[in-house]
Amino acid sequence: MSKVSKGVVRRLRLSSLGCHLFALLMILQLIEPLSLPQQTLWSAKDPQRINFSLIELQSPQASGRYRPWSRPLRFLIQGGVHGNEASTPKAVRWLARRYREGTSSLRSLDSFGIAIDFLPEANPGGLAGNQRLNPKGVNLNRNFPVMWGVTQENPGVHPFSEPETQGIEALVRERQYLAAVDIHGYVPWLVGPSYPQEIQAVHRNIKAREPQWHSPLTKNHGESPLFVHSKVRNHKLWIESLRQEMAFLPDYELHTAASLGDGGSFEDWAFWQMGVFAFCLEMAEPLVQDSLERLTTDLPNDLGITPQDEVRLIAYEKLIAKMFMHAIFLNKSSPIVGSTKN
Repeated sequence: MSKVSKGVVRRLRLSSLGCHLFALLMILQLIEPLSLPQQTLWSAKDPQRINFSLIELQSPQASGRYRPWSRPLRFLIQGGVHGNEASTPKAVRWLARRYREGTSSLRSLDSFGIAIDFLPEANPGGLAGNQRLNPKGVNLNRNFPVMWGVTQENPGVHPFSEPETQGIEALVRERQYLAAVDIHGYVPWLVGPSYPQEIQAVHRNIKAREPQWHSPLTKNHGESPLFVHSKVRNHKLWIESLRQEMAFLPDYELHTAASLGDGGSFEDWAFWQMGVFAFCLEMAEPLVQDSLERLTTDLPNDLGITPQDEVRLIAYEKLIAKMFMHAIFLNKSSPIVGSTKN
């Protein structure tokens, strides 16, 4: 065999070896188990802010082994903002356990290299006291900046006046989520970010009283007109996606915080000021075993979920997975994440 022929054979062998190694890497990527959940006491690095217990899970594809060039796409699933909605922390823990065990619809997102933060108790003081409000009597879901003060409930003395919302703000800024769902109860609704015209109308009224007030849809937040246009476009597509996926939840209605007369909501702030594809999922009914007893571990084996509960929770899980998938593709076509978080 000539030297040229030997060189060709050697290159073919090396090429074949590379293909086999690549195939082996793909197999390992598929069979490698998820990292164990981290029960993290996340600190906002400020003693005046509350510390949250997070359950952090990420797909194997999100690790440095497979994505050394980039960080994972991160999502937030939050519950317990209203302390008397005791089913919502259980639902968040159930979703986390399913994801860890590999039975969750959210695992369909693994190939994108994702990480999910599960925050079961966003209002631990309210949950401990079985009360909707936080221990200071403030509705935390009225304490965010967009349309703050438009409510019949106590929104706090100013936006982010509460340690819980300060902690959520710090968490969202640090983690730079692509999408987030805030789970509440109990009415068959999805609540999306308010329409631009709704926000503008509210803020015109506010600005008449407070001239220094700025709308989140203007350049006053350091955003270019093109960027604002991108957010408005993504809002339309996000609302359309919510309406499309909501069809699989019987008797559900789509609302916005503005249409309900509720300013200062999490989803409006997260979407319009932080660039997070956010929405509120209202559980239609409480879980059958709706206990207010706080759980001692983040992922206990027995959450008291009945078969009847599980049917409904699986439907919610599928909805969340589909909406997170929409967020991934919307961000690819018109990225807004990370542009307003600094």
